[in-house]
Amino acid sequence: DAAKKTQEDWSKQRRVKECLNYYNGEQLKNPFDETGEVRLIQINKIHPEVRNNIPSLYYYRPFARLTTAPEQIDDPGTEIEADMQLLQDTANHLIRDPEGRFRDSTFLGLKEAHWAFGCVEVGYSPEFVDAPNAPKPPLKEKKDTKVPTPPKPGAPPDLQDMDAELASLKAQLKRERFFVKHIPYNQVFVSQSDKPILLENDWVGYWEDLPLEDVKKSEAYSNTNDLKSCTDEKDPRRDEKWVEETGAPDPVRLYKIWDLRTKVRYVLAAGHDKFLLQKRFNRCPLKFLRFDVDPYHFYPRPLILSKLDVQDEYNRSRQFIADVRDGIRPRYTYDEDAVDAKQIKKLESGGIGAYVPRHGGTQDPITPITQPSYSENAIQALT
Repeated sequence: DAAKKTQEDWSKQRRVKECLNYYNGEQLKNPFDETGEVRLIQINKIHPEVRNNIPSLYYYRPFARLTTAPEQIDDPGTEIEADMQLLQDTANHLIRDPEGRFRDSTFLGLKEAHWAFGCVEVGYSPEFVDAPNAPKPPLKEKKDTKVPTPPKPGAPPDLQDMDAELASLKAQLKRERFFVKHIPYNQVFVSQSDKPILLENDWVGYWEDLPLEDVKKSEAYSNTNDLKSCTDEKDPRRDEKWVEETGAPDPVRLYKIWDLRTKVRYVLAAGHDKFLLQKRFNRCPLKFLRFDVDPYHFYPRPLILSKLDVQDEYNRSRQFIADVRDGIRPRYTYDEDAVDAKQIKKLESGGIGAYVPRHGGTQDPITPITQPSYSENAIQALT
């Protein structure tokens, strides 16, 4: 709760949602005029600027170079150069392997860093609840479903030993799947310590909603027998009626926490009073992109924040120019005794050289209306 409050305060103070809205082009509180028919002028300068920045910041196919530590390269008989080359080739293969989702996940994190911060989880796992590219079992889409263990096929007595040995070997053959998973900024939490250097905080983590059945089928988690569907209290997916109407699988919200003090990873479920996982770790797998790091807090200052007022002023200036353009259109009055109304319509629709008759003895049958005076220098400056 304290971590959520810290995140909410940062989001409100740094206007994170406004930054995202301005990027998406939702910049006017009321996009229409008083009549509700004419849309006010809005020229989004933030979105194209972000798009123009990305090519200079992001390489779709980066090349990783690994070098040997100077104190190890001159050891007698060392093969560290060959080892480093193998590590370098492996890293570049993983970056380019589409199954790892390096490009998609890091690209999303880069864009998100403009209005908040970017976050990805990197790692390897054979479990579908961890690796987004691991094969997932089919869903039954039933509330609080129980996942039975499928019965083993029968075998003749003389093949039982062979089947047991084969099953033992298969159990040991687990494919490690390297993955890079994008974590949306609003799902990331840091402890109330809120220090700018990640590892100096007490813990860091994120939440994600997964199908209840997937969590129960996972071999990585324990204490799932009495696990029930539960997300956020404000989440409409918590409503059983919504689940029944949409046919969606029952969700459960998992909180994945890395305790940076004890180096223990925890996985908890909303509404559940037991740990699903407690496991030691060596390095935190969450990687952050924060362009403007706050020297006193973990959450950064968004880049777009400084452009909000500039964008507002730009929209207001262009709207003012449009209002002036509409306001200084030529307008006239005419003498009803001098010119008939039907003749005036000829002047409205006629081109250059149009003429109409007027009654004799009249002066100034058509008079222009005096328009308000606007400073041409001011208009030119706004333009």
